[in-house]
Amino acid sequence: MNFKSLAVGSVLALGSIFGPVGAADARTPWIFVGNNTYGQSTYVANISTGSDGLKYYWHNGYRTGDTRRAMNCRTGEEWSYYKQTDTWSSLGYYKPGTMGEATYEAVCLGYRPQI
Repeated sequence: MNFKSLAVGSVLALGSIFGPVGAADARTPWIFVGNNTYGQSTYVANISTGSDGLKYYWHNGYRTGDTRRAMNCRTGEEWSYYKQTDTWSSLGYYKPGTMGEATYEAVCLGYRPQI
C-alpha cells in the first residue's frame, strides 16, 4: 500500500470536510476580550486546563503587558504569576460589568465578543 498517497488523500478529505484554514484563522493566538472604560484593549491567549482544574492563560492588558495568569472557573478567582519571585498571587474575584468578568467569560465560558 502506498502510504504517501493515503496520507495525501486523508488531508484532502479532511480539507473538504472542515474547509481550508484561512490567513485570519492562523494569524494570531490572541483572543480579544474587550475594551475598558478608557478604550484600552485586553486580550488572552493559549488557554489550557491544568491538572489542578485551573485555566491557565496569557493575559495582555494596557498596563500589565503579557503576564501569565490562572482562573478558577468555579469561584471566579484570578491569579497572576510573578517571575521575579517565582510566586502566584491572587488578584481577587471579578466584579460584574468589569474587564475581569469579560476575561472570565472568555477563559472559562469560551465567549468571544464581536469586534
